[in-house]
Amino acid sequence: RQKGSPSYQAHRRAAKARRRAMERGADAERFDPFEVFDRDGWICYLCGVAVSRVDKWPHRMAPTIDHKVPISRGGPDTFENVACAHWGCNQDKGATQTTEDAANA
Repeated sequence: RQKGSPSYQAHRRAAKARRRAMERGADAERFDPFEVFDRDGWICYLCGVAVSRVDKWPHRMAPTIDHKVPISRGGPDTFENVACAHWGCNQDKGATQTTEDAANA
């Protein structure tokens, strides 16, 4: 991965989330953010609209990984607890859970 590339940046963010989860005693595992995007069909799980494959942060339509149960609330950094989301939707959601995710937690 070339430093500064979208793939490099996504993996750096994933490593940071993994470290934060472990510091809080939560489960953490390695996963490729692009596997999450592919699994979710590049659709934002928060709004249901396609996520851009070309826009980059800080564009609101750029792809990000969202933790369904936030790490700050004890959620794990695992493949099952993350989903594809627009950067803007993820920012608007903040460190909260959706009603559906809270019911499934």
